[in-house]
Amino acid sequence: MSAKTMKGKQAILRYLETHRTFTAKDVATECGMTINCITNNALDLERARKIVRVSKVWRTVTYRLATPEEQDGTARSCTNGIFSGAP
Repeated sequence: MSAKTMKGKQAILRYLETHRTFTAKDVATECGMTINCITNNALDLERARKIVRVSKVWRTVTYRLATPEEQDGTARSCTNGIFSGAP
């Protein structure tokens, strides 16, 4: 893992210590990094279940810190069961 990648992830996690949610632009502006760098690191953190996507409006994605259940993969899905194919 490169130092720049680690720095981007650290910037995101530090930002979340004082904010409930973030966009790549928020963190990039505060930390002086590129939006692309923060976006790529946010995707890595999302895959690692450290953060969760809250919303996406056009190309702007908003994230929040994952709960312990979401990090463990034990959180109940919020998907509506009507369309899951259950009888």
